[in-house]
Amino acid sequence: MSHPREGATLSDDGRLFQHVGGLNGFQVADVARGEVVAKVEHRATLGWLLLHPRLGWLGPSGLQRCHGLAVRPGQHEVWSACGASVTIHDITDPTYPELARIPLASKAYWLTFSPDGRWALVALSGADQVAVVDAESRDVVAQLSTGAGPKRNLVIELDPLAGTPSEQARY
Repeated sequence: MSHPREGATLSDDGRLFQHVGGLNGFQVADVARGEVVAKVEHRATLGWLLLHPRLGWLGPSGLQRCHGLAVRPGQHEVWSACGASVTIHDITDPTYPELARIPLASKAYWLTFSPDGRWALVALSGADQVAVVDAESRDVVAQLSTGAGPKRNLVIELDPLAGTPSEQARY
């Protein structure tokens, strides 16, 4: 595989999780050893045909690819945004079992978490929105309008007494 995309690391053991072009999933590397130790593929397909590792798969909604990856605070799960869904894997088990798949309203781009890990924020660049996902229930609880083509998310911790992310977005 080639064409690395964004990656995510574990602070406690030196594992690197990395999307690479042409893989509907991610690779896991042991940074200290300098080698890939696992290749994790998602169960759901991204389309009918892999056109090219840089472009992605052709499916009913056009081109699809993996393009957002983050380790949830607490370091038990890795969330992988591929096509119009997020797939969650258990990273405490060396087989990296798939725990859940969250469908989204549009193709996902980058994702990030609130510092406490309660909320996942997923850029939906084609819909000009960010999906707010309750990380415990794994439900999309809001879609915030952002303007043209959000891609990279950054979380800034706001006053925790200000309420939900939808309420905080008003400030």
